[in-house]
Amino acid sequence: MIRVLSRPTKSVGFTLIELLVAVAVFSVISVAAYNGLRNIVATAKIAEAQEKELIENLAAVTVIENDLLNIVPRSIRDELGDRVAALSKGQADQLELTRKLPGIPPEFSRVDLKRVDYIFRDNALWRRSWAVLDRLPSTNSQEQRLLSGLSGVRWEFYSGAWQSFWPSNDGPVGLEQVPKAMRVMLEFENGRHIERVVLINNEA
Repeated sequence: MIRVLSRPTKSVGFTLIELLVAVAVFSVISVAAYNGLRNIVATAKIAEAQEKELIENLAAVTVIENDLLNIVPRSIRDELGDRVAALSKGQADQLELTRKLPGIPPEFSRVDLKRVDYIFRDNALWRRSWAVLDRLPSTNSQEQRLLSGLSGVRWEFYSGAWQSFWPSNDGPVGLEQVPKAMRVMLEFENGRHIERVVLINNEA
């Protein structure tokens, strides 16, 4: 009887060294993938924040330009009964103006007027508006924060030359004066700035 001796089969598997190498390679790939994903998420968040900031800046500048484009030479009386110029900017960081509502027929233009002012306070630009021109102490205003993160706001007025205050003349004539153009400069805490020049329609 012939006995056939089978050769011992070689075990199939990984050695300890091979397993360690595989684990090390997997760890490197995992770390690289995680860092890549983290960078993508961080970039997406930065882009989202920049887009939100851009939209807020554009909306605020649009409101400012709309107010300046619709300035009318109509002075008012404040809560104390004192006469205030149609457009007023003194030493304080406050601008006050009378504006019309666009699209109103000329015969009703003096009915639909409103008083608006801008105040730089707590590193933000605030806008207030009143539904009536000649105010009483009990007259309420609507206040809106237009922009935050500001380090400063500057207003300039052109009437032959640029100046940082308005009206340019004292007396009754100055109270009804409006400049030929205005410039607003918004300075942000991160070093950026926005500058706009608006031509004023003196025929309002």
